[in-house]
Amino acid sequence: MSITTELREDEYLRQARDAAYLEALKRGAPIALYVRGISMYPYIKDYDFLDIEPFLSSDARVGDVVMVERNSVSQKSFFIHRLMRIERVREVIYYYTKGDNAGLLLEGPFEERQIVGTVVGLARKGRHINCRAKTHRALLRVFAFFSLRTPVFLKIFSLFYNILRERAFLQFSRRLFEKDPLTYNTQRLAALLLRDAMHNEGVTQKAIFIIAEGLRWNYFCSLALDYGRIVVAEKNIGMLEKIVHIPPFVHTRLKEEAVKTAVDTTRHHYHSVQIMKSFQEARIDAMLLKGTFLSELLYKDTAARGISNDIDILIREKDLVSSVRLLEGLGYTQAPEEEVEAWQWHKEMVLAGYPPVDLHWDITMMKRSPGRITGIWKQAMTMGLADELGPQQYCGLNDEALLIYLCVSILHSKGYNTLKYYLDIDQLLSRRGSALRWDLLIECAYGWKVKNSVFAALSQSKKLLGSSIPCRLLIALKPPLMKRLFITFLLSRSVIFSNNIRRKIMDSFLSYILFELLEAESLRDLVLIAKRVLFPPRRALEMTKYAPGCGSITSRQQYLVCIIIRLCRGFCKIARLL
Repeated sequence: MSITTELREDEYLRQARDAAYLEALKRGAPIALYVRGISMYPYIKDYDFLDIEPFLSSDARVGDVVMVERNSVSQKSFFIHRLMRIERVREVIYYYTKGDNAGLLLEGPFEERQIVGTVVGLARKGRHINCRAKTHRALLRVFAFFSLRTPVFLKIFSLFYNILRERAFLQFSRRLFEKDPLTYNTQRLAALLLRDAMHNEGVTQKAIFIIAEGLRWNYFCSLALDYGRIVVAEKNIGMLEKIVHIPPFVHTRLKEEAVKTAVDTTRHHYHSVQIMKSFQEARIDAMLLKGTFLSELLYKDTAARGISNDIDILIREKDLVSSVRLLEGLGYTQAPEEEVEAWQWHKEMVLAGYPPVDLHWDITMMKRSPGRITGIWKQAMTMGLADELGPQQYCGLNDEALLIYLCVSILHSKGYNTLKYYLDIDQLLSRRGSALRWDLLIECAYGWKVKNSVFAALSQSKKLLGSSIPCRLLIALKPPLMKRLFITFLLSRSVIFSNNIRRKIMDSFLSYILFELLEAESLRDLVLIAKRVLFPPRRALEMTKYAPGCGSITSRQQYLVCIIIRLCRGFCKIARLL
């Protein structure tokens, strides 16, 4: 009797769970569940973890895996099969389904109200698959074709596909993508909570759902600290604590770090104000880039972007000597340059106990563009800033030029591997998007020869954070196919969040030329890039660590030897990973 009672209780719990799943999908909320059964084997196996979203008839395609509600008065239940046929009879649409491991007979017809959900993600053995990706949906159509005609061939093909995916390339794929469910959920939550967007009810509901699925809270705190969003994350977590359970140590740790960040950024900001006052008194045109000023402009909080490593100031190249003398009068000294490419676009000044000052005369590392340099200053405007010493005036970029600068900052150096600039872009678009002059932005992107970088950053921001970017803007900036493939390789969630092979490839080699490769328009440009990398100006070599003084070895020979060593080290790192 006890066994029978236990079975009845299990059946009752299963029915209650199925009813809850169906009710959630009908309300428009996504669900996640483990599945049992062999009707979709080998595409779906026992204990696979599925992400299911509410069904949309407008997005339905043959080959999609859907959840169908059974017609039963006594209990609510469902099954998950592949959509095989869509028919329209007058004004009514009928759907037919079939399991991959079933016979050749179709199930149906089902009306739209009976199709309650669509499988959008599948997780198995630490690997998450996006079932809504274009390539995967094309593969699902192939599955549907063979499932209806030659199911034996489909079983063989699916089995072979799973063997390749799960065993032969499992270790490699984990290193390449690093997407186990908990880590993936943590990254999704970071993309939501590290931006100032909790006023949006949809964002709040999505965050609650991700937390319910489970994630790595220590990893989340590390991401918030690495990307400088401790203050924003602490505020958002405090709001979520009132709605959903969050481990107490998370808010405690974030709050402690937020206090430290606020103290350090206040000191950093005060020092930046004093330096800008010195430039104004010397009547040297100077423009602040990023740092606490950008944080105040976008977030109304100098600590929201975290602690900046330095103070970036844009000057005119003709004012370089006078700017260096001004900072030397404040106690700064010139820092020895480590790399040749760094000397060609900025000069670093250091002072013990204070953040270094970087004097920039361009916003990119290598290729000089007179149209870009003069165009930046044409888009400059005077801005006001409240300070403890009273209202202050400083020079900054207008909204369109600032957006372009943030996009370029992602590409021109190693900014591709940080979420910080994407969050800044999203914040700028959410606050000022309705007032942005898109035609001016397109004109500047073409005139400054950075349109591919702007397209890459904006398209990734739209994909990663759902930023409100007009489609006509992306169409106007759209690069050729090969560069779009290069962008796909260079910018992705796995490269931004994970220390995987693709990220190590770009870190191990000459990452500063990636921007140049993206903006190159002809074979001549590629040749010039190779020339600048291998044969930089003599003056650039003499200003760096490659200065002559090692016997008969010239500075250029030292530089070439160093390039070869860096490339060899990069190849060795990748070989060890593989």
